[in-house]
Amino acid sequence: MSLQSRLQFGAIFVSDKYGDVAGTLPMSLINTENPVASRGPDIIVSFTFDENVAVAGRPGISYASSVNRRGDHGSFSPTDTHISMMAHGPDFKSGLYDTLPTANVDIAPTVARILTLNMPSIQGRVLEEALNGGPRVTEYTVLGKPYRSSKKTGLKVKLSTDLDGRTIDPNLTTYSIELRTKTLTRGGTSYIYFDQAKAIRE
Repeated sequence: MSLQSRLQFGAIFVSDKYGDVAGTLPMSLINTENPVASRGPDIIVSFTFDENVAVAGRPGISYASSVNRRGDHGSFSPTDTHISMMAHGPDFKSGLYDTLPTANVDIAPTVARILTLNMPSIQGRVLEEALNGGPRVTEYTVLGKPYRSSKKTGLKVKLSTDLDGRTIDPNLTTYSIELRTKTLTRGGTSYIYFDQAKAIRE
């Protein structure tokens, strides 16, 4: 796959309809596979990142294009997926620092609960631990789970700074991805959260 041979591209997820594609993971694993035919992408790709490099004192960089531009709308890096969510109002616990995993999908059910709206088939969870009278954060368990794709071998990996793709790194010939998720559980109900995903090149 040409994306796997270019250093500027990171983790790759492919629609389940294509079966096992070497060096990728299925989109159903991150809940992005659309059950309605032709209503979802065939492939989801993140630009590569380095969560340890600091720019202006802030950790985390990622590519934003194939021509080595920087800054975009986010990647699968932990510096992009581990961001702050803040809420304030009479229904929320004052001064709570909630360490549990959350996502954008949790906003609608939480607001619906506050407004006493019935939304039975909505995705996400109510952030009950953040609401007055809700359970303590310590009543939840969080378990991390890694997934590793198969390896795509025999690649000729092109340097990310080479726009023509003619310069090859002879030390890199295989590609796989590692996905990390977090499962949040309380009272027999569990929710799975995307944590991070990155390309592993060897």
